[in-house]
Amino acid sequence: MKKLILVLALIFCLIFSFNTLAFEKVDVTMVNCGTAVQYVLKIQTLIDHGLGTSTTVVAYEEGDPILQVWGTCDSVDGGTIATPVYIHSILTEIGAVGRAAEFVLAPTARMGGYGNAVKALLDVSGTDGSIGLLAGLCAEVVTPATALSGTLACVEHEIVATEGFTAGAHIGSANTINFMQFALSGHGAAVTQVDNRGQFMIINGLTPLAGNMLSADYVTLKLGVNNLAKYLVMSVAENMISIGNSTANPDIADGSAALLQVEATMTGTSTGMFSASSSWANVNGATGANWVNAITTGVWENAGSSGDVSNGTIIFGVRMQAILTNSPDRLCPFALNSIIPVTALFSVGNTNVGGDCGYVEAITESDTPIGYVPLLVDSGGTVHWVRVYADQD
Repeated sequence: MKKLILVLALIFCLIFSFNTLAFEKVDVTMVNCGTAVQYVLKIQTLIDHGLGTSTTVVAYEEGDPILQVWGTCDSVDGGTIATPVYIHSILTEIGAVGRAAEFVLAPTARMGGYGNAVKALLDVSGTDGSIGLLAGLCAEVVTPATALSGTLACVEHEIVATEGFTAGAHIGSANTINFMQFALSGHGAAVTQVDNRGQFMIINGLTPLAGNMLSADYVTLKLGVNNLAKYLVMSVAENMISIGNSTANPDIADGSAALLQVEATMTGTSTGMFSASSSWANVNGATGANWVNAITTGVWENAGSSGDVSNGTIIFGVRMQAILTNSPDRLCPFALNSIIPVTALFSVGNTNVGGDCGYVEAITESDTPIGYVPLLVDSGGTVHWVRVYADQD
C-alpha cells in the first residue's frame, strides 16, 4: 500500500509541475523493476507539453540535465531484457519517413575538447563482465520476410558537407574529418592488455564460398565502392601480406586468374620506367645474410600428394609473355642494372649432373655451334650472344 501511495504521489507531482510550470526539468526514478513489482509510469502531460520547443528552449546547466532517468533492477530472468526507457514507433502509411528517436547537438560557438550528439556507455567496472557479449552500442536490423525494397544497413555514416567547408590536408594534420574514429585510452597496464590480446573487429556468421561476402578460402571480403564490387584482402600473418602457407592455402581452380594479380595501364608520354609491380629488399645494416632475394618463387608438392603433374610443364621461376601489336626498339625478357660488377647471371646451387638448371660440365668442345642465342644488350646497344651446340660434347 505504501508503494502505491508513493507512485500516486510521484505522478501527482509530475502532473502538477507540468500544468503549473511548463517546460521544467524532470527527474524520474524507477525504484524497482524486478520480478516482484514493476512500475510503469505513463505521463500524458509529458507528451502534451514536451520539454521545450524550437522557439521555447529549456535552459540547463552542466551536470543538471533537463531529463534524467535513474533505474535499478534486481531481475535474474535471463530471458527478459531490463530496459528502463523503451520507445516503439509504428509507421502505418506507405512512403512515410521517420525515426524512433532523434538527438541533435547544435553548438553556436566553438566547442571544447569533445562533443557528441549521442553517447552510448557500457560501464562494467563494477563487475567482471558477462557470459556472453557486452557492447557499448547495439545496432540490429530485422529483414522483411519477402523480397527487399531499398537498402538495409545496421549503421549509416554520412557527412553533410556545407558550402564553404575546408579541412586539414591529410592524416595527422590539424582539423581533419573522418567517417569513423577509433581510440584506445585508460590505465597503462590495462591498455597493454587490450593491445596484446584484442582484435580490431570480429566477424562471425559468414559462409566462405565463391561469390559470397567472404571468399571461399577466407582471402577477401566483398565491399561495394561507388556501386563497384571491390575486395579487401586479408593476410594470414601479421606484419606482412601473406595469403597462404604450406598448411593452409587458397585453392586456385584450373583456368582461373592468379592468386596475386596486378594489371596496370600506361597512358601518356613516359620519360622514365613504368612497372606494373616493384619489389625491393633493403639490406641496410644486415649482417650474415646467406640469401637475399627481392622476389622468391617456387613450386612444391606435399608428401603423399594425390595429384599427378608428371605429364605437365612445371615453371618454378617466372613465365613471361609479350603480347604487342607493334615492335619496340628493344624487347627483352630481362633487364639488368647494377652499380657493382655482376658475378654471374645465375647462382647454381647444385652443379652435379641433373642438378639445378640442368648444368652439365663440358669435357671437350669439338663440335661446331649450330646457332646463337642473344644473351644481353649492353648500354651501348651491342648485343652479345651465347653459342648453341647440337650435343653436350
